[in-house]
Amino acid sequence: MGSCIGPKFTASTKTGQPIPLDTLNLVAVMIGPVYQPTLPLIDAAAFNGKTNKIANDLIKAEEERIEAIKADFVETLKQKLPVVVRTANELESYQVDAYRIEKAATSENKNFPLVLFGEGDLSFQQYGKMKNLRNEFESNYELRQNVADFAKKFDLSNVAICYNRLAG
Repeated sequence: MGSCIGPKFTASTKTGQPIPLDTLNLVAVMIGPVYQPTLPLIDAAAFNGKTNKIANDLIKAEEERIEAIKADFVETLKQKLPVVVRTANELESYQVDAYRIEKAATSENKNFPLVLFGEGDLSFQQYGKMKNLRNEFESNYELRQNVADFAKKFDLSNVAICYNRLAG
């Protein structure tokens, strides 16, 4: 006789209290605007000028690769974690569909105006300047509340979001 229940994985939280997980709910894989440094001034200006000139090419390449990046990330999670990895595509409900985003959300970055999402992924609001998503989640109560309300509404013990940026 065997069991379908594997060992639980313990995830760290901001409060320092670990939580046991048997399922990881990955609701979004995102690629944000290219990271453009501000210091040292001369080097940053030269680098940023070059990336701005090829911004459209970089965005196009990211659009072409986002599904492969998402697939690689999900596969890596499945190989490394002793939990079920469930993506947004596996959350099926007309109520979940209200959170689905087509392909991208806009950002306030004039050269890199898109935050790309994987197919079927979820978004909880516009993300502003997208300079630092971690800070956005830590400082934006409304965003945190939207994610928490979503998790509660669909009885999810956790919600994972993957955010990537190209950096030089």
